[in-house]
Amino acid sequence: MVVNVTDQNGGASQANVAVDNATSYIKRAVATTSAIAQGKCLAARGGKDTSGNLQATSVTVFPADNGNCPGARP
Repeated sequence: MVVNVTDQNGGASQANVAVDNATSYIKRAVATTSAIAQGKCLAARGGKDTSGNLQATSVTVFPADNGNCPGARP
């Protein structure tokens, strides 16, 4: 498949991507805080501010697997 790519400087190009039956896909979409609910897992990335609070640059919400979140810390 051919995909459109934008680099860090805003330059556009195309790239070939090989896929097969073992390729997995993830759908991403803009969401609001209402997407966060009991029974969901959440992963956040970002840096801490001077108060020690995480300033998230991205948040991923996904369903739990049998009540557990993969990679969760006890």
